[in-house]
Amino acid sequence: MRIRYGCSLCIYRQIELLARQLYVDEASRWRFADSLLKTFLEMRPKGICPPQLAERFFAMLADASGIDDPYLTEKDKSTSLAHAIRREYTARELSFDETLLLAIGGNIIDFGVNPDFQLADAEKSIAAALKEPYDRAAAADLKRRMDDAESIFYILDNCGEAVLDELLLRRYRDKITLGVRGGAILNDVTRRELAPSGLGDYPVIDTGRRAPGVPLDDIGAEFREKLQSSDLVIAKGQGNLESLCPDFTARPIYHLLRLKCQVVADWIGLPLGSIAIYGRNLK
Repeated sequence: MRIRYGCSLCIYRQIELLARQLYVDEASRWRFADSLLKTFLEMRPKGICPPQLAERFFAMLADASGIDDPYLTEKDKSTSLAHAIRREYTARELSFDETLLLAIGGNIIDFGVNPDFQLADAEKSIAAALKEPYDRAAAADLKRRMDDAESIFYILDNCGEAVLDELLLRRYRDKITLGVRGGAILNDVTRRELAPSGLGDYPVIDTGRRAPGVPLDDIGAEFREKLQSSDLVIAKGQGNLESLCPDFTARPIYHLLRLKCQVVADWIGLPLGSIAIYGRNLK
């Protein structure tokens, strides 16, 4: 998805937030905000997707602050909280749909789309996912495809969320290769967070990019080959949806996410806040 006019308010808000996080004095905030805004205005006519802009913004933040991973504390706290939540569901046998809904429910742990997100709110939202309406036909089709596939490329999204993903992934352990970000960006999963999330034993490929998605213009050759050769691709979260849809058409793909953005919700035709099991390239 290319940046749309409806994205502008969130982008301006992100600019204000980053400048406020980095500087205390007003003059420095204005100077940094101006540089981010100039970057946005230069990149927008090129038809970029939101994750490409976020990649540039956070590279500028790292250069200005000297901090490589500004969300490190939030990532580790998210992972710890998700393990506590997960323990509530491991005392009984979970159905496929229950593990799927918990994995999607975990997508609420997102400091990118919602800078005001509070970890304290996550547990209630994740539990609510088990009781909310969802596309049962799409869930059944996804299960059938996961059962039938010989190879599944599962592209992770956020820390904490990944702990709950493992409840779904363990059913298909021998088929799964994980996709992660090539470097620290927001609270997204990198190689560093796999073992603490319970995913350290899975094969993994990173994008080679520090973008909160999979910008197809320049990703690692191994990642691209896995995208194009896997029987089924599953991509978690909004950043992966924005960067892969509609340009990625090589293989059947399911996007799994909680819809937290009105622009994206309108784009794929589902209500804001709903659970999305959104399949493409299905034959």
